[in-house]
Amino acid sequence: HISEEIYKNIPGSKIASRSIHLSAWPQVDSNLINEKAEDDGDAILAIVSEVRRIKSAQRISLKASMKSVQIYADRNYIEPIKGSTEDIASIVHSSMVEVRPLEESSPGKEIQDHPGIRIEICL
Repeated sequence: HISEEIYKNIPGSKIASRSIHLSAWPQVDSNLINEKAEDDGDAILAIVSEVRRIKSAQRISLKASMKSVQIYADRNYIEPIKGSTEDIASIVHSSMVEVRPLEESSPGKEIQDHPGIRIEICL
């Protein structure tokens, strides 16, 4: 019922009198699909998931504060991850998130399905 009320009161909507239950599904605009943005988002989600997995494996509360998260990423991921460090820090409860270029000698655990990213956490 709430979805019906919201739908009928969408500002600027010209179809506000119709029911959401009688409306057609929206059409996908393939021009708006951005594969790079989706891949970057998947990488950031994978980083957060890996930090949570590490904390869980060590029986540490997911809400427990951490000193830092070091992220080593190849050049394709550096900028998108740097742009998301505040979000990552907030989600994983870290005081600091640093992003550095990935090298062969970079420490840390490789992220599953993202071989161009490694992370190391300091509790």
